[in-house]
Amino acid sequence: MNSATLEDAGTELGKAVAPQPSPERSKVLCVMLEEAARIQLLAEAVGGTAPEFPAEDVSRLRRNLLSPEQFVVNFAFLAGRAEGGPLPAALATPSTRG
Repeated sequence: MNSATLEDAGTELGKAVAPQPSPERSKVLCVMLEEAARIQLLAEAVGGTAPEFPAEDVSRLRRNLLSPEQFVVNFAFLAGRAEGGPLPAALATPSTRG
């Protein structure tokens, strides 16, 4: 993902939020944008990025990530983590299990 792609993603995320703004959606989008920026910086630090993904794959992923159902799931996960809850087993590493 290059900086132009990141800008496009931010624009699309803004469009997705506009019809139904809420603190929950805003927080999830903020975390998503921070993660995208972190990945971008890591990719640049190791000397470049991989080839662009096909447009249809990006569109499908964007639809899935920005669906109302996914926002509910993502916010519930973030709320659980904020309350000190454990990671789901699928995401836990041996050092974070417990």
